[in-house]
Amino acid sequence: MLVSFILAGTDGTIRGKVTDDKGAPLPGANIYVPAVGIGAAADQNGNYIILNIPVGDYDVVVQMMGYRKETITDVSVMMDQTVWLNFKLPIEQVEGEEITVLGTRPLVEKGTTAKKIT
Repeated sequence: MLVSFILAGTDGTIRGKVTDDKGAPLPGANIYVPAVGIGAAADQNGNYIILNIPVGDYDVVVQMMGYRKETITDVSVMMDQTVWLNFKLPIEQVEGEEITVLGTRPLVEKGTTAKKIT
């Protein structure tokens, strides 16, 4: 019983809301703490919560397709405390490399026949 009392309360929590630059919620945005490999996805209202983060200082990253990735550095997580982090993500165009697709096919396929049934 003493061991569980000693180990209780060694983690902290990060929670908040993710919105676009106009204040609309961004459901499905990914928020994560790379150093410990844990994270969460924002709910339909843009709210998220990341539980059981060991005490320490971390970078917190949020990203969503079509929006600029944001990082907040040196976030201090303290024992039994909740850190509130709200993110406003500006829209960013997704750009990729140009690709060229070429396809060739013979005009007539050998061995193919057609039959008209009346």
